Amino acid sequence: MLTSLTRLWAWDGQAQRPGPGHSQGRVRGPVPQGSSASRSQPPGEPRALEEASEAGEGNGQDAEPAPRSRVVSLGARNRGSWRPSPTCFWRGFLFLLLFTTVFLLTFFYTPDWGQETWGWTARVWRANGTGGGPGLTATAKKYPRPVKMDGGLWTIKPQGRLGNQMGEYATLFALAQANRRPAAILPAMKDSLAPLFNITLPVLSEDEARAIPWEDYWIHDWMSEEYRHIPGRHVKLTGYPCSWTFYHHLRAEIRREFTLHEPLVRKAQASLRRLREEWERSRCRSPGGCPPGDPTFIGVHVRRGDYVEFMPQYWKGVVADRGYLQQALDHFRRRYEHPLFVVTSNGMQWCRDNINVSLGDVVFAGDGVESHPATDFALLVQCNHTVMTIGTFGIWAAYLTGGETVYLANYTLPDSPFLKVFKPEAAFLPEWIGIAADLSPLRSTERSWGAQEGNTVQS
Repeated sequence: MLTSLTRLWAWDGQAQRPGPGHSQGRVRGPVPQGSSASRSQPPGEPRALEEASEAGEGNGQDAEPAPRSRVVSLGARNRGSWRPSPTCFWRGFLFLLLFTTVFLLTFFYTPDWGQETWGWTARVWRANGTGGGPGLTATAKKYPRPVKMDGGLWTIKPQGRLGNQMGEYATLFALAQANRRPAAILPAMKDSLAPLFNITLPVLSEDEARAIPWEDYWIHDWMSEEYRHIPGRHVKLTGYPCSWTFYHHLRAEIRREFTLHEPLVRKAQASLRRLREEWERSRCRSPGGCPPGDPTFIGVHVRRGDYVEFMPQYWKGVVADRGYLQQALDHFRRRYEHPLFVVTSNGMQWCRDNINVSLGDVVFAGDGVESHPATDFALLVQCNHTVMTIGTFGIWAAYLTGGETVYLANYTLPDSPFLKVFKPEAAFLPEWIGIAADLSPLRSTERSWGAQEGNTVQS
């Protein structure tokens, strides 16, 4: 391209060849010493042009005027200069603009070439650009091209926060395979999951999603046989599924889908190394010196926030209390010689006030920011074992961590409406260890409510 532009420019601005005995574009008179004409002579003839010019003047021979040219002489100060005409400039500019336009159109709208050369195409970049979450740059993730929709397509409605959407993604992943349908996620789910995980399902753009005639299909929170035979070509699953019964047979694939981005892993590992160094320094200050042994990291997630009010008022349930956490931590203290409990929570101050730290094996490491859960989640997953309370965030942290898990069990009354939409046996893996919640505060509250209602009736 540059060669073509150079030739075009030079041809348009070239002066016509002068007649014999005339130098192109020259003005009568001697050439100053050190001029470009003198420096351009072959070796051995540095002053040939000067001498020829002086000889002509001495003989009184005046050269004919140079032919008319597009090279405009500006006098002695700009002798030998040339400038392109406006026509030449705009011709070159338009040629460059045309070439750039063709290049960009080829780059953005030739999927195979863009995919093979740069790893993504314009359509995928627009629909699937990364969310810019913690530790993730805009070039850290390569998304596949959206699947063809000729044979139908399945998706799921994004609802809730991180734990909910992880369950929805895994359920879509499993049910689409069971029904042999292609699957794609919507942009809102991508914005929630892509900043943390190496998910591979394609992402539909907003325009593509609106153009599809979706058939809504509600699913409850455990696997049923009819879900293996869901009719419809363009199905949008709807619900809050977070049950291992949907996808546990694909556990290896699900764990790969929820592989954390490397920057998040490095950050979590650095935090655990720092905690280990602090733990070792505190032990070395003991009278017995530095006892041998490595810590076993136990991730502790304490779900509070809106659950503190929501559970007793709407679901006839409780959240984890001080007694449960003491029992859960003591379980691991009995099993491991050097446990180190890494506490994360969206109610960190409550944890500081209610978790016993007298043994020096508890650290409060999470930041508890619900809108940016990546730090807490990565920290929990990098631990060896898990203590969770309630909620899908803790369930997924335990599921991906592996190891042993202790969870809060039986945290609702038998007549709780929560048990109509939630089956504990479908939420917690059989090998996990449940510690029953203390429901006495809830029962005493119910008795007081009953007494108040009885008094009202009698009056």
